[in-house]
Amino acid sequence: MTNLMAQQRELGHEYSPLRKRVAELSQHISQNENYTKRKTAYNRYEKDLAKQMPWKKKSFAAENSWIVERYNEAKQYIDGVRNANGKIPLASWQKEYSELAKR
Repeated sequence: MTNLMAQQRELGHEYSPLRKRVAELSQHISQNENYTKRKTAYNRYEKDLAKQMPWKKKSFAAENSWIVERYNEAKQYIDGVRNANGKIPLASWQKEYSELAKR
């Protein structure tokens, strides 16, 4: 019985870093989707703001401030995980995720 428990502990220690990496990659992929959606909404907001009459811009911006906040949150996360070239390595994240998930 203790031999099985020792093997289970050993396997747990072996796969713990893999589980963490899979969770990390999953988070990166999910946050990239959020960033893409929020960037689209933010760009639409910017265009709509530009179309507003000068006296309406302040209230329009206040009513839609949540769009800017959500976009900035997503952008901050993605900017923190870009590669050395400043690119979002989505394809490599997805490839690594699928390889690790098979284990």
